[in-house]
Parts: sequence; structure tokens; C-alpha cells
Amino acid sequence: MLDIRFFPEEILLVDDDGILNLVHKTIIQRAGLPSSLQCFENGKAALDYIQHKQSGLFQKSLIFLDLYMPQCTGWEFLRVFKDLPPEIKSTFMVVVLSSSVRPQDWELVDSFEEVKLFIEKPLRKKDLEQAIDLFQAFF
Repeated sequence: MLDIRFFPEEILLVDDDGILNLVHKTIIQRAGLPSSLQCFENGKAALDYIQHKQSGLFQKSLIFLDLYMPQCTGWEFLRVFKDLPPEIKSTFMVVVLSSSVRPQDWELVDSFEEVKLFIEKPLRKKDLEQAIDLFQAFF
């Protein structure tokens, strides 16, 4: 069981695969995290959600981000996210959750300081524990 004394108040799952979103939601819920869960099928929907939240309503949040999605990829999300105001960006920790094993993807992910962890899909309990440990250290 995870130490949930300090946990993400909100978790955003950004992935176009609805089945995997359901699997990942189940893993998160079974871990006992009392976090609010939001699912988005592309980076644009997640960015719209983040950008339209009212100032002062930002919670310490964790984003699991896929890289390859239609409409707005994870790469496009990261390019926009990095330019968000610091008071918004500082409330989110980004974890890339991707099936890509291409070394060039791993290298490009490393160029985004906003990304704190790269996990290969699917999300497993040990991956979630690693992300939460990092989240607790990050905030």
C-alpha cells in the first residue's frame, strides 16, 4: 500500500487509448489514492482543462502523458506546457507514460525539464509507487 499522507490531489491521464485509461484508473484507485482522476484523449483537451482552471484552484497534480495521440501529441502538449506561467506549471508534475521504446524519444523527453519520469506502458503498481515517491520529493 502506498504512503498517501501526501498525494496528488488530482491525477490527469492523457492518452487516446480508452482501454488503457480504464486500466490505469483501476490501478490508481486500487492503490488507495484519494486523488481526483481526469481522463483526456489528447494533449489539447488536457491543456484546455489546465488553462481554463481559475487561478487559485490549482492543486498539486500529477500528469501521466502519452506521447503519440491524434489532434495534439504529447510532444505538442509539452511544448505548450513549458511556456505556461510558473504559478500554473509549478503545481504539476509530468510523467511520460508511453509504449515508445525508441531511444530518440527517450532523449527528446530528457530535453523537457518539466518531465520528471519516463515510464513504459502499461502503468504497473510499482511504476505508480515510483511516481508517487517522486511526487512527494518534488513537492
